[in-house]
Amino acid sequence: MKKIIIPHLILLSILCTALSAADKTDKSKYIYATTEDGRLIKVYPDGKWESETKKISAVEIDESKLEKFQIPEGAVSIKKSENYKYSIYYKPEDWKILNYQINELSDTTMVSTNHECYAIVIAERTSVSLETLKEAVLINAKKASSDIQTIKSEYRIVNGKKMLFLVLFGTVMDAPIKYYYYLYSGVDGAFQVIAFATGINFVNNEKKIEEILNGFAVNTN
Repeated sequence: MKKIIIPHLILLSILCTALSAADKTDKSKYIYATTEDGRLIKVYPDGKWESETKKISAVEIDESKLEKFQIPEGAVSIKKSENYKYSIYYKPEDWKILNYQINELSDTTMVSTNHECYAIVIAERTSVSLETLKEAVLINAKKASSDIQTIKSEYRIVNGKKMLFLVLFGTVMDAPIKYYYYLYSGVDGAFQVIAFATGINFVNNEKKIEEILNGFAVNTN
């Protein structure tokens, strides 16, 4: 079986719990994922999977017209991944690195110094199309939160690389949650940078979240 890349919300544990509790013979219970060669698949509670016939075409983008974002001024601390080709530049007064992971697939986990928002990076060495990555993120998000909405979806140039910026809003267990994504896929690998906050916290921390996303840089060597 191909290695599975599962783009998902930070509430992966809720998804996994829901799947494991489901009837393992119930074909209506599944989540979407992508294989390393870019195919969309359905993954069932018993671990079996099958190909999804849905086709996702690439989107042609004129990168010269995209808005450009750079590492924020004052982001003097650097977290360089030991396993993948990326670094995160951040303000030490706003963010700190956690020495444990809140998501089993995350390579880096950070928390704001006021403990009101989190950021993680999920990384893979293989790449898929951004459109496939986005589709799987949205499908899985709807399984975690039936009322999930896409607030914003746009391409950007972030520290020299084309990325897809997503903002999703929904509720999980009656708690309003807002998610901010940068999705990147290229010869350097596939990366999901996910930051989130609940309730009024996403209003108070929006600038902080934008800055941690813009501090993400794909290493060229």
